[in-house]
This record gives sequence, structure tokens and C-alpha cells, in this order.
Amino acid sequence: MIEGCDAGLILNNGAMENYFAEVYQPIYFVAANDLTETDTVRIRVGLIEGSSSKPVNKGGEEKEAIITNLNKNKKEPEPLPMNPSTYCFPENFWMPHDLEGVSKVVVGDECDEEIVICENLESQILQESSFLQLRRNVDYLWVDENGNSHTSNTGDACLYEPPKVGRLDLGKSYVFEIIGNYSASTDPYYLLDDALIKACLDESDPNNPQWQFNIENLRIPVFADTCSLPSHYVDLIDGDITKIQDRVPHCDFYKGAVDVLKYFEKGPYYQPNVDPPYAIIFSAGVDAHENEHNNQTIREVIRYFSEAEVLRKIREKYRLPKNQTYSCPETAVAFVEDLIKEDLKNAILIGSDLYERMGFNTDYNEYKAELQADDAAKGTYTTIIHTFKTVGAYLNCQ
Repeated sequence: MIEGCDAGLILNNGAMENYFAEVYQPIYFVAANDLTETDTVRIRVGLIEGSSSKPVNKGGEEKEAIITNLNKNKKEPEPLPMNPSTYCFPENFWMPHDLEGVSKVVVGDECDEEIVICENLESQILQESSFLQLRRNVDYLWVDENGNSHTSNTGDACLYEPPKVGRLDLGKSYVFEIIGNYSASTDPYYLLDDALIKACLDESDPNNPQWQFNIENLRIPVFADTCSLPSHYVDLIDGDITKIQDRVPHCDFYKGAVDVLKYFEKGPYYQPNVDPPYAIIFSAGVDAHENEHNNQTIREVIRYFSEAEVLRKIREKYRLPKNQTYSCPETAVAFVEDLIKEDLKNAILIGSDLYERMGFNTDYNEYKAELQADDAAKGTYTTIIHTFKTVGAYLNCQ
């Protein structure tokens, strides 16, 4: 041993030393009991100058080792470093060409990540806390697997055209596959970029330890917001006079707005081929409709994950044996990470297809997701009707 003697000793033929005059195969290295962190040991195969020498034995009595000096094909002795005490064996080496060699041995845990023993072998369950609702022009802050921080802006996410679009298109709701493609952001986020795949070691079968994988920091960003409207539309928000007094100029306009409220209270998707009577909206009601789509997305994705046993199948599908190829958690994760994320992404998108998941109502010739969102927004419109009466009273409308 020429470096790292505090890390342990060489084990050969039943003896442990930092130098052997005669070496028999195999050779092992035994780490010191008090080793608290990874260290590197340098081991050189060769001969010391002269026929005998005293190796340094830091653990007790020194022992003399006698060897025979070989002159054939010998090289000049390699000079010691400036501080010879850094060598465990402070002598110059004579080495025949065919014996020359230096090896490095990593002592301690050779893995970059700690090996964690699985405490719970049950599959994970997708929780509502994994979902977050985002609106237009907001920043999404995330950290990648290497610990680097990023900011991706949603921009005008209403520009996204889903396969099936709502008839009025006053708002939109969908799972973000990409954040940043509708803004000036140069740092796009792709679904599950911030998810972490972690390995733990299942030792329930001591003869066949296996890596199994968990998903940490699973976040599913859902866009749900009112969209920008053409300039001729008037937004009366929630009907509060303190917010819209200057937007309702006279009683005719007020009465038209009341008709619009009644139309939305009934539900636009319950009225096939009927448009609102005037270019007026109450964005608080549209928000209520889109918020229900967000809630539907959460419910349906969780329901699909449960019905299809997504997380259980991922765990069973991607179990890996702990062997020479997958000896460390990071090597096991590197092999399965992209595959697991692709399976997760596909499951999320299948579960979030509300039209497919929730079905079609033939009586109203409309998707059930839209009808249920209208039902959820009805209470908001009813409240707005009562609030909006203050505006009529202010204008002395009869």
C-alpha cells in the first residue's frame, strides 16, 4: 500500500498487512472499522530497493519482511514525494517491467447514493396533493434531478388546441405536457421533468435482493383559466358594483347583462346551438366552470391510476436484481428512469382525457364533463345574479 493506509489493510492468505513479500491469489482489502467516509487506496505491485526493508505498521509491532532483489529488467527507483510520510510504505521501489502496476481501490460505499433498504413494499398511491392548478402568465418553479432550479412561464396557455375543444372556448383546462411554449421563456418544462425516481433495495429474499423504485416529487400541473376575449366583449367579473360600475352605462345594458346571467346560470352546454344574447361575460362564472374541469382532472387521473393499478404495475415491471451491472441505486435508476416517466406520462394523459373518461350524454348531445362543469358553475351564477341587482338599483332600473 502506498496511500490510504488509514482506510484499512490488505488481506492475503489469512494475514492482514499493508505490505506482503509474497502474495497469493486472491487479494482482498478490508476496510477499517472506524472508516466514516469513502476513501481511496493506492496499491502498487513491485519490489523495494535492497533485499530487505521494514514496512510501517501503524497498528502495532513492526515486522521485518525479507525479499530477494531482482536486477533483471529493473528500472531506476522511483523518487519519493516531498513528504515521504504520505506513503504507507516509505521505500523506493524496484519494479520489473512485467510486474509494474498501480491500482486504486475505493474503500467504503462505492456508490454515489446511499443504499436504502425498502421499509414498505406496498405500491404507492397517487394523491391529490400531486396536482397544482396554473393560470395564464404565471411562473412555474421547479428543480431538476441534478438540483438545478428553473423557472418556466405558462404564457397564454389558452393558445393550446386540445383534440376536442369547447364550443364557447371562454376558458380551457388540460394537463400541461410542456410549460413555456406559449411564452418568451427559454427554459421549457416537460411533464415530469421535476419528478425523481428513487431506488430502494428489497431484501425480503436474501438470495435475490432486488431494486424497486418509488416516485418522489410527483407534480402534475393543470392549466385551468378564463381565456382572453375579443375586444368587443365586456367582462363584468362577479357583478360587484365596486369593480364594474363604469362598465354598465345604462339600464338597457344592465337588462342585457341580466339576460346573459340567466343564460349562463342555465348552462351553455345544456343549450345546444344557442349562443349568449350579448357579448358579455362574468369571468367569475367562467372560472367556476374551468375550476370544475381542474377538479375533474384530479378525480379522473387518480381514478385511472387506481383502476389500472398504474403504480403497482410500474413497480413490478421495473424491478431489477442487485448484481454487478446494477450494484448501486444510481445505476439502477439510470436504466429505468426514462421508461418509468414515459409510463407515468401516458397514464396521466389517458386519465386526464375527460371527454373519453366521463363519456357522452346523448340526451343533450354533449360531453358529460361539460355538463357537470355547468352544474358546478350554476351556484356561482346564482350568487352573481343577486350581487348584480345592486348595479340595477344604482342605475334606478325597473
